[in-house]
Amino acid sequence: MARPRKTTADNWMPPGVRFDGYRFILRSTLTGGKAVRLCSKSATRAQVWAVYETYTTRPDDTLATLCAEYLTSPQFCALRPNTQKQYRSCRDGLASITFNQGNRLLDLPPNKITSGILQQILDMRMAEGAAVMGNRQIKGFLSAVYAWALARDRVPGLHSNPCHGVKRNAETQNKHYVQDWELALAQRTAPRWVARVMELSYLLYGRITEALMLERKHILPEGVYVGRLKGSSDNIIKWSPRLRTVVDECLNAKVISHTRLLTNHNGKPVTYAMLKKPWAKTMQQCIKINPEFKPFTRHHLKHKGCTDQELDQNSAGHKTEAMRQRYRLKPEKMEPAR
Repeated sequence: MARPRKTTADNWMPPGVRFDGYRFILRSTLTGGKAVRLCSKSATRAQVWAVYETYTTRPDDTLATLCAEYLTSPQFCALRPNTQKQYRSCRDGLASITFNQGNRLLDLPPNKITSGILQQILDMRMAEGAAVMGNRQIKGFLSAVYAWALARDRVPGLHSNPCHGVKRNAETQNKHYVQDWELALAQRTAPRWVARVMELSYLLYGRITEALMLERKHILPEGVYVGRLKGSSDNIIKWSPRLRTVVDECLNAKVISHTRLLTNHNGKPVTYAMLKKPWAKTMQQCIKINPEFKPFTRHHLKHKGCTDQELDQNSAGHKTEAMRQRYRLKPEKMEPAR
């Protein structure tokens, strides 16, 4: 505990700083317990604090070092592999940003990054046609880095997350609704194990990752238990003839000693990376079969499931009305005025 000041007039001084009648000196753990001269007696209070802050900020402390520490932290390692990959990509994207003076963004001290600087970056990404990328880099990755640093007092002089003061770029939602015949054509064309992934994602109103996470223990007498991601509530989807058919097919498929429900043609658990090439090939083949076919992404199947479910609008576990409306692509049918 620091010694009390001799007079209240000295309370403006930084911790560990004293005036010995000739100069301002600092003696604390920052200097290894040694007395170090800060300023002459003619220095102003602002100058004393400015020199003091040079001791509280490490000379190599940059946004790059802060990002590097976060990317090796236990908190980062606890994130899902896809999120980790996305955050590393965001960090690489930020490394290419420079200012008119030639200074790199990542070379700046982390406590010198302002909301205005970050807003300029978002505006720049918008002008480049990369609005979503800007949101991922600033509102996603960098915001997580600063939140992690603030919780641990990692950056002296940092009192708030600068990412919270910037406005997210507007993102255009892809409102393509997958028609029944388009899904059926894709399932006929795709390898059977890919078709099963499509079917489960659609019937369970789930993200592809939620379908891939399904294990045999999630098959219950009353239905299929689905662990939701992104803050949605877990729920149980009751049995239907179509859901029972695809689940039975999964249970009877070739298996290589594991608990996952979805397996590929070799019996190995299906991963997100496994789907990319066969999915893209399927979309290309469907266009050749029927030029009116519109390719759809993996996430479009959740949109289709939520839209087709007319009785229970909370089937996907969404906690807010805004999210429920986001996943419903068909206009509501209303009664006429008369």
